[in-house]
Amino acid sequence: MKISLLYGAAPNYSLGLAGLVNIAMNVLTELGLEVKQIDLPSLQLPLFDGASCEAADGAISSVKKSSGVILAATAVTPGPSAALENFLEYCSLPEGQSAFENKNCMLLVVSQNGWERFCLETLSHTLYAMGAYDSVRVGLRRDSAEAIETREEIRTIFEKQLEDYFRVVRQSRKFLLPAKEPMIPSEGASINQREKMLLESIQKKQKAPLSEIIQKLNLESMNENQIGDVNAITKFFAQKFSEPEPNDGSSPIFIESGARDPGAEPRVNTCRHLTRNLPRQFQPQLAQGLEAVLQVQISGEENFGGYYTIQGMECGYSDGTALNPDITIFSDSSVWNDVLTGQYTAQKAFMIGRLKVKGNYVILTKFDHVFQIRK
Repeated sequence: MKISLLYGAAPNYSLGLAGLVNIAMNVLTELGLEVKQIDLPSLQLPLFDGASCEAADGAISSVKKSSGVILAATAVTPGPSAALENFLEYCSLPEGQSAFENKNCMLLVVSQNGWERFCLETLSHTLYAMGAYDSVRVGLRRDSAEAIETREEIRTIFEKQLEDYFRVVRQSRKFLLPAKEPMIPSEGASINQREKMLLESIQKKQKAPLSEIIQKLNLESMNENQIGDVNAITKFFAQKFSEPEPNDGSSPIFIESGARDPGAEPRVNTCRHLTRNLPRQFQPQLAQGLEAVLQVQISGEENFGGYYTIQGMECGYSDGTALNPDITIFSDSSVWNDVLTGQYTAQKAFMIGRLKVKGNYVILTKFDHVFQIRK
C-alpha cells in the first residue's frame, strides 16, 4: 500500500519537522507501507492563480494513487506553511478535486509559538471539504519536536500514533463525516443569486439578540423529568478526549488521534484536563469584540483554579488565579465536568443552582456561545 507524504516545511526552517518525518517514514516502511515523500518547497509551484501547472499535476496524481496521505507542515500562523497551503489551492481545480476523496490522512504540525492547534483545525476543515478523513492528528511545539530523539516518552507516543495510522490505512477504514448544509436557493437560481441568498440567510440566523434567544429557550421552565431526559441522552452520546501532559515541566504536547486501537486502554478525562483543553473548542468567529478574563474555582473531588483569557479573537488558559477577573465561576468538580461535557450549559447550571457566579453575569451567557462544547 502506498502513502504520499506532503512535506511543506522550508529547507532551513523545519522547526524539528524533518526529524519527525524521518521517524514516520521509517516506522511506516517497517510496517510494510510504501511511503513516497513529496517535497513541496522543492517543486517551486507558482503562486496559485486559478491555472494548473505540470508540477502540481504530478503531485496531485501521486495523491490520487495513494491509499493515504500524510500532511506535514510548520505553523507560524493559524494556517499551514505556504508551500502546503499553495498546493492545496491547486487541488481546488477540477483535476484535483477528487484527489483526497475518501483518503485516510494523518496531520503532522510543528510550531514555535503555539499555532499548532489552530493549524490542525484549519487542515482538518480543508480535508473535510475535500471529502477526506483526518484519521490521526499530531501537533508539537518546536522544543518537543527537536528533542524527540532524546525524550523517549514523546517518541513512544508518536510511534504509537503512527501505528494507529497504519491500522487505519491497512483496514481502509471509513469514518462518518458531518452532513453538509444543503443549498437554500432553488435549483433555478444563478450562482450569484445563490451566494447572495445564502449569505442573507446566514446573516439572519446570526442577528437574533441574546436576550431573545434566552427568552425563547425559557430554560427555567424545564421540569426535573425533562432535565433528566436531557442528561440521559447527552451521557449516552458523550465522547471524551484528552491530551497527554508533559511530565518534565516542558512545553505542552498536543497529540490527537481520530482512530484508536480497540485494544488500547480507554482515556481518562479528569475535570482539570477538560478545563485546560476547553480553548480547543473556542470559536473565534463568534467572539468578535469580546475581551474578558474568566476565572474558575473548582472544589470537591478535584480542587483547582484556573482562568481563560479571551482577547483579540484568541483564547488561552492558565492555571492559578487571575489578578482582576471579569467573572468568577465557583463550582463543584462534578458539576463543572457536566458543563464541559455538554450535560448542561453554564447558564442553565447557574439558573438551576448548580454553580455560583461572581462578577459580570453577561459573560456567562457568552461562554456558552463562543465555546463549541460537544456532547
